[in-house]
Amino acid sequence: MVNQIELHPMLQQRTLHVWNAMHQIRTESWSSLAQGGKGVFDQKIIR
Repeated sequence: MVNQIELHPMLQQRTLHVWNAMHQIRTESWSSLAQGGKGVFDQKIIR
């Protein structure tokens, strides 16, 4: 089973990822770089 969620460096959703893993659910990233929105690539976490 796969849970596709919004997941990118600015929205990591670690708690949900751990919950998925505990229930043998794979986490799949949706909007991996926040759809390239304004200012995303200027963030320190991405550089």
